Amino acid sequence: MNAGWLIAAAAVGIGVIYMRRQYDIDVLARTAWGEARGDGRAGMEAVAAVIMNRYRAQRWYSGATIAGTAMKRHQFTVWN
Repeated sequence: MNAGWLIAAAAVGIGVIYMRRQYDIDVLARTAWGEARGDGRAGMEAVAAVIMNRYRAQRWYSGATIAGTAMKRHQFTVWN
């Protein structure tokens, strides 16, 4: 899987890419694949955008990092 397009999809409408670590990129890609692999590229891009929106919101469902947001309890079934 090419994580490059996931990064671009996550940055849509955000203007800034918050990828600070390779681990964040890996978890973002794995979450998108795990949640939407049957929905094709558009579905995986949507999941990546949701993760980035939750990360930026800085609410109870946000983690300290992108990986933390994706892996937060009860947020994405692939990690439960």
